[in-house]
Amino acid sequence: MTAFQELPLEILLEIFGFLDPTDIVCGVRMVCHAFYGTSLARSLWKDLLFQVCLENGIFSKTFDPEAMSIRDFEHATTMPRRFLQTHLRKPSPDNARIIKPSSKHYIDFLDEEIYRGKGFEKDIIRLYLIPGGRYLLTHHSHSIHMWDLGLPGDPRGVPKKLPLGSIDLHEQGANGAPGLTPHPTRDGKGILLFTCLDDMSDINTCTRDVRVYSIYPGAPEPRFTLVKNFTVLLPGESYGLYKLGYDMLVMVLENQMRVWNFITNESAVWKIEIVGQYESIFLKDECIILCDGRGLLIWDVPPLHPCNSAKAYEMQELPPILTLRLEEEIFPDLKFNYEGLADWYYSTGQPFYFDFVVCPQRTVHLTRYRLDLGPLPKDETFKLEGSVLIPHKLKRLMSFTVPEDDGILEEFRVADDNIVMYWSAPNGLNIQSIPRDMESQGTPEAIVVVYEMAMVDRYLSTLCSSSGRVCHLLQPDIIEIADFIPHPNQVIKLD
Repeated sequence: MTAFQELPLEILLEIFGFLDPTDIVCGVRMVCHAFYGTSLARSLWKDLLFQVCLENGIFSKTFDPEAMSIRDFEHATTMPRRFLQTHLRKPSPDNARIIKPSSKHYIDFLDEEIYRGKGFEKDIIRLYLIPGGRYLLTHHSHSIHMWDLGLPGDPRGVPKKLPLGSIDLHEQGANGAPGLTPHPTRDGKGILLFTCLDDMSDINTCTRDVRVYSIYPGAPEPRFTLVKNFTVLLPGESYGLYKLGYDMLVMVLENQMRVWNFITNESAVWKIEIVGQYESIFLKDECIILCDGRGLLIWDVPPLHPCNSAKAYEMQELPPILTLRLEEEIFPDLKFNYEGLADWYYSTGQPFYFDFVVCPQRTVHLTRYRLDLGPLPKDETFKLEGSVLIPHKLKRLMSFTVPEDDGILEEFRVADDNIVMYWSAPNGLNIQSIPRDMESQGTPEAIVVVYEMAMVDRYLSTLCSSSGRVCHLLQPDIIEIADFIPHPNQVIKLD
């Protein structure tokens, strides 16, 4: 009988490909010389890196496998688990665990040698770390920039002091964008985002020019490129909800739902009837999910028509194919909203998770659900009874509370099969991690740690939980970049 360690290399590589990278680094390679040699195969680590990026929604162009050493591969593939297991350990009942970064770097717009005359604005509206932690989007009043911060954990700091690409919103005449909602391109190599321009020259009509841009950070000369633009006429200045996908942008404006395919330049619009106010919209698996005052309304994407045809603007009657009503009692004066995974993750095969959030008497109460979208029945309304849905499309996972003054800073992230949320509080940045399919009748034993920093408003701090990197607005003109997972080659100097 052949000993396990005497198996051919190709068989060992096949077996190792099913193992967790952390187990290979910390255990398996120490068994024998054959296992150690197998653990140094570049082909193995390329496959493991691809799998880790897929499972954690990491932007594939964060890494350049051809330029990476084995230590680089080990660092990249173990970052999500190291961040959760090393830092997000269960704290003592009395005190949340305080964590300290292994390194800090800065983008300082006061550095005149770099930024003078370049037109950079101090009034930052939002920061967003692309999953993987290398690329940062900054949204200013009249511009959007993408920055290459270098690989998380690299102690050498930001390699490029100027952004990879920029969108000048002055040239558009825009007041800004609805918010950074980046989405990967279908080939996984680029990033999509959109902006809006409102023309209010007619006081009775708002002409909104919606523009979709793409950027490919791995290109020799990255830059934002206009993919397509689309014009919407509104009866005055109007707030809206938007959701970006691989090739579609969904817009909820007033009592209308519009879908625009910016690749084929086709569109459709229909009336919507909602209960109370609408709070959030999601695009998942070619389904549109609108969250209103009592639950979820779900539509299939209807047939679209060329934007230069009259049918693209013809108002349709299109009722939702599925209505899911939450039996949570909502009083008219009770604040509520929905929180969910960041848009980016719905492109990576993640299930649809959302929290129904209400704010009664000095607490924030969250109820977490998972919605599995398979082939949906037509013209049926299902009712949620307690924690059981008939049929089983929606599942109530748990309920928990956070203090009233703890405002969630951005949409949830994913790391190592956990859902990670975080908020700003007087004691600093609180980070909470819960296994994504954990079920609990009471308050779950959530893991919370604190990074000591000043309180910030929503969207002025951004966390990449798969790399252990946080960026936040330290001062109006300084962005701090804090890394919590050091590279194996880095020498750590503790304060």
